[in-house]
Amino acid sequence: MSFLLASYKAGDLQLAKKVSGSVKKDLNEQMRYYRMLGDQTTNEQLASDALSYLQNRANNLSDTQVGFAQDIYSSYQMLLNLDQWEKEFGAAPAKGLESNQPMINDTSPKKDTPK
Repeated sequence: MSFLLASYKAGDLQLAKKVSGSVKKDLNEQMRYYRMLGDQTTNEQLASDALSYLQNRANNLSDTQVGFAQDIYSSYQMLLNLDQWEKEFGAAPAKGLESNQPMINDTSPKKDTPK
């Protein structure tokens, strides 16, 4: 997740898209597996039940899912982070504006300034 965020912040959206797709696929596969262990039909239901369990409240986790409660909730939070980052960094920053690089490639020698 740190590498993905760094890719977004660096403006490398191609790399970020590739990493995000891979991470999202893995997290969705994990959530699908955890749902198969119980009766929840959506990631939201499963994460809500996991959070309830972690807070010692009534929940609908199966005995098998209980052992994965922290991972279920963490995986769901990471999926939410991915969605947020895609919205936040979705558009490529304009070259020269966001990176503080000159818009025109000025290669002329610089004159000394008086001190």
